[in-house]
Amino acid sequence: MILIDEISMVGRQFMGKIDSRLKQGKAGEPNADESLGGLSCVCVGDPAQCEALKDQQIYDVNPHRQTASDEVPECALHSNIGLSVYSEFDDVIILSTVHRLRFIEKETMTQEEIEYNERATRCMNTLHKLRDLRWNLEDYYWLCKRKRSMLPPSERARFTDAPYIMDFRKDTDANPEDNCNYFNRIRLRRHAEEHVKDIASFEAYHKGISQEEGAKLDEEKFKGLAQTLELAEDARVILTHNLVPEQGLMNGTQGSVKKIVYDHKQGPGAHNLEDRMPKYIVVDFPQYVGTPFYDTEDYPERRTWVPLEPREIRQEGNEGVSRVQFPIILA
Repeated sequence: MILIDEISMVGRQFMGKIDSRLKQGKAGEPNADESLGGLSCVCVGDPAQCEALKDQQIYDVNPHRQTASDEVPECALHSNIGLSVYSEFDDVIILSTVHRLRFIEKETMTQEEIEYNERATRCMNTLHKLRDLRWNLEDYYWLCKRKRSMLPPSERARFTDAPYIMDFRKDTDANPEDNCNYFNRIRLRRHAEEHVKDIASFEAYHKGISQEEGAKLDEEKFKGLAQTLELAEDARVILTHNLVPEQGLMNGTQGSVKKIVYDHKQGPGAHNLEDRMPKYIVVDFPQYVGTPFYDTEDYPERRTWVPLEPREIRQEGNEGVSRVQFPIILA
């Protein structure tokens, strides 16, 4: 069985290519010539959401416009095969419960609870209108009232630990502030000030190239290793490498810094660049299920504490250059 999420983005040509690849993979096995190599398929998504790019949509039942050409192009063949595959789906389950929005259901409600239900209803209706291209300026201005700057302090406090969704992650010369990196640094410094925590700021160091030249290279050339890290105890971080996926240490795993360990007294103020980098960064990863690094009888709270070491990653396309840094970023 195969499971495909966000099916609205899988157009007919794409589905035709999936069909072709699965038949190749199942060649020689029973039913390999059937659609999708004889595998069952479950698709999940909302057809009213993002459409497939440069492809015929899943609800388009017309043959590809180049089907009647003297030489039928590959795109037309894949599109028509995809149409055939989609036509074979015979069971549809419609989920009607909205889990992202909850209404208060009580016989007696306070005025605040009544207003909450009214906002929830208006929000759901507005999102439906947005989806169906029916919303208007009145809906837009109503949504603007939900901007953080428009909310009272009591309501803003409820979102202190909520994640922020931003358009850009990395800071650039053209966009130095409106990005996740800048926001996370400011929040880290505020956290350090409020809880009287020291901040360790250190750069990656490079091999096979000068530090000045290495600092200019994009982190993507080193599998996401950041050029500069700022950390403090209790700071939220995200792991950016697959270390031991089966034990919960994979790209995207979140945790919090517990210890920043140096093997000398100078810390990040050391004279040599390499000495400014910690020896270990101990992070509490609640998802970690591997062997504990600490005696859990004496320190049961450290069951999921993991000491991370710097990683050396060679530059993509240039084996002679490498960057050394911890595989984490601020969350």
